[in-house]
Amino acid sequence: MNGSNLHVDTFGSKGIGLSTEERACLATSLVGLTSSQAFSSADFWGKIATADVSKDYYVAVAYHGDPFAPTIFMCQDALNWVQAPNVTDDEMHAAADLRAAFMGDPAFEFPLPNGAAGTLPEAKRLTAVVQCILRDAHIVPRGAYFRDSLGKLQRNATFAGLRPHDVTRLASYVHLRPAATSDAQLARPDFEDAVDVLDTVEHDQPKGCWVVEKSVMNVVLSSLIWPGYHHATSVADASFASIYVGQGKKNLDAGFMI
Repeated sequence: MNGSNLHVDTFGSKGIGLSTEERACLATSLVGLTSSQAFSSADFWGKIATADVSKDYYVAVAYHGDPFAPTIFMCQDALNWVQAPNVTDDEMHAAADLRAAFMGDPAFEFPLPNGAAGTLPEAKRLTAVVQCILRDAHIVPRGAYFRDSLGKLQRNATFAGLRPHDVTRLASYVHLRPAATSDAQLARPDFEDAVDVLDTVEHDQPKGCWVVEKSVMNVVLSSLIWPGYHHATSVADASFASIYVGQGKKNLDAGFMI
């Protein structure tokens, strides 16, 4: 759960949890992954379910500092991480359209969708799905990152959390990806040059593709485009987290459901 001190139990209301053994394995293996390759951080990203529950994929994302350039790792035992293969834009498009379940075999070859010739190995499909979700749904609270004097995006060490009246507003959340336009949020009445450099969630299409739920401790935003992706922000402090636990399938009918 990248960038946070929030526990996985934060997402218990979504039916998400990890066993004691899973937690212990992940805690140990992620520390080892970070140190073995000198990453600035390596975080548990989530799980992708397969047709064989004993072969579900654990996914981690590791960073050398650039929040736009994660290295993706995968494993099936929560211990022995393997770097996921690189993928092309075409492979990402194909993965988003595939409807078949993951099989639990990284070498399994899926026929390309829509009658296209060729196949897509499951390991590449996994990478592509993770990349798609990072692009479409990985969000953070506004102000958690800022652009420094060199033009680089940095984690904001002084971020104190969202104000109570802002925490349920979609305009208070942004995509952690390069902005689609250089003037992404110039129209904001509270515009801040160093902060408002990312695309706000409130303009995501189709309208209504985020479900916002508030509890006593947190606000949880859930994606209807990628069912299984959830972001939580604390209402009391600067903590926030995200997680994906699902089948790795994009909801191609989201526009008709809203």
